[in-house]
This record gives sequence, C-alpha cells and structure tokens, in this order.
Amino acid sequence: MENGGPIAYEPVYGEQVSSAPRPTRLLKEPLPLTIEELGKLNILSNTPIERLEDAWWEDAEEHRMRGGIGSRRDYYFAVSREGQCLWIFQDLITDEYFVHGYFD
Repeated sequence: MENGGPIAYEPVYGEQVSSAPRPTRLLKEPLPLTIEELGKLNILSNTPIERLEDAWWEDAEEHRMRGGIGSRRDYYFAVSREGQCLWIFQDLITDEYFVHGYFD
C-alpha cells in the first residue's frame, strides 16, 4: 500500500474462492449496519472480493417461477476506526450492508 491508498483486491471466482481469506470468527447471524456505522468503516476495495448467490445456474425468471426470492451478496474487507478487520457484505437485493465475520 503506497501513499496510504486503498489496497486493490481482485474478485475471487471458482476454485480460487478456497484460497480467499476467511474470517476467524464467523457470525451465526449477520449484523445489520446502519448508514452511520457503514460510514465509519474503511472499505478496502471498490470492487467486491467475492460474490455469493443462490441458484446462480438458473436464469432469474426460472428462479422466480419456482418461488425463489433469491440471495445475492457482495463481500468486502473493511477496517473499523478501532482497527478491527471485518468481513462485510452488501445484500444486492435489499441494498443493505451487514457484518458477517471478524479477523483476529
């Protein structure tokens, strides 16, 4: 990281996902982040490090016809003002953000 700029992470797909860093503490239920809380975090990349979605093999119409609501999450690394490293995600359906884990 030169000149205090953001760390560049490339999104991880396929077999590479198994080598992506994972939080040491994964929350059983993700914690919602308010806009104010999100604004206090330093998100380390403008692009997601990982995307998780259900029924990715189906097209959207087929999934809806089966009654699926769908789940699409983009994951990011973030650092709190206290220096805690977080694994957060944006729910791409509701546009809400959540903390899903912590790095020790």
